[in-house]
Amino acid sequence: MEEEDEHDVLYGDIVTRHGDDGTESMRIAFDQMQKREATHLRRIETLEDRVRDVEEENARLKKENETITKNISSLYDTAKRELKRKDEMLMEERMKSHGSIGKVAASGKQQRRAGQNPPPPKPPPGGPPPTKK
Repeated sequence: MEEEDEHDVLYGDIVTRHGDDGTESMRIAFDQMQKREATHLRRIETLEDRVRDVEEENARLKKENETITKNISSLYDTAKRELKRKDEMLMEERMKSHGSIGKVAASGKQQRRAGQNPPPPKPPPGGPPPTKK
């Protein structure tokens, strides 16, 4: 008898095939497990959908990032070339302006010889030189 009591203590939660109570308990447990499995499968499917959506968005953002990076690089290179071109144009205008100052001075000598006053020369780029005190 003591052996049966020990058997019940050790294995009391295991359903045996004897009796209707055991069969009903197994059926209830099986139904609960099936419901949990269905819930878990739906959750897995939902999570897989979310992963797929995130991966698609990640790929789209990578492509967009590459496009933006190329555009910014192109814009930067264009701006550098444009600044260089403008600097060259300014330098050319300064050279022309300095050259015309020399021409004005030479024509002024000719005009003074003829008795006429020439117009004053244009100041050099950067303004007039500082006066000494």
